[in-house]
Amino acid sequence: MKVQVATLALFVSSLVPALADDNAGGQTNNGTDPTRPPKMIAVSYGYTELRNGFRQDLLEVLYQQPISADGRTVAKVELPMVSTDVRGRSGFDLGDITLGLQRVAVVTPQYGLVYKAEMVLNTANHIEQGTGKNVLKATAIYAKFLPGGAIFAPAIVHNESLWGESGRAHVRLTTLDFYYVPKLGDPKTFVTFDPNVNFDWEGDKTYFGLAVTVGRAIGPAFGGNGQVYVKPSILAGSDRPGNWGLEVGFKVLGF
Repeated sequence: MKVQVATLALFVSSLVPALADDNAGGQTNNGTDPTRPPKMIAVSYGYTELRNGFRQDLLEVLYQQPISADGRTVAKVELPMVSTDVRGRSGFDLGDITLGLQRVAVVTPQYGLVYKAEMVLNTANHIEQGTGKNVLKATAIYAKFLPGGAIFAPAIVHNESLWGESGRAHVRLTTLDFYYVPKLGDPKTFVTFDPNVNFDWEGDKTYFGLAVTVGRAIGPAFGGNGQVYVKPSILAGSDRPGNWGLEVGFKVLGF
């Protein structure tokens, strides 16, 4: 009987997603490694200074959940509440909801390959709070694990509108992102850098961006590990849609 119980326990433990394990490889998963997508819920507030003196505020809830036995396939949903004064309105209202799937296709000690497919749905209640289109967002990431523990994970992201309101502009936007995670001496603190180049094919525009995320683990929270972070960003180039932004948020991982 004891042998049977031990065998059953070993079998069950083998089904636990290794990539979703919050302490896989003996290290706490802080969510910065794209090849180790954790179970996570995040709440954030972001402010963006748009061009011509306008602004946008964004309250967002994100939930992601590994859905495969190996932990490499992840589903996610993003629920945004948007406030912008572009058309003279004030107050938050529903923006465009995002549904997505992510697959970690390859992981070796040297590199990993990750693919994402997301649908940004035309759910915004007002014209200025969404694109008016249902947009397919496809992402490919090559994560290179550098000596010393840093990660360099360049990605190509393409947004293409499939259908939606006939009077609204099509969405055709490609982003080249050069994501970098340095290895810090303090395991509770993390930093990421996101320089990017954006090509708006529909509007024949090109602009540049940089976002820097600084986060800190705050200990156990709601059955997982809590984090707080701040993410300032800037945009550059004459075609840029905005000037700068600031996002702050709270996450619970591995619950």
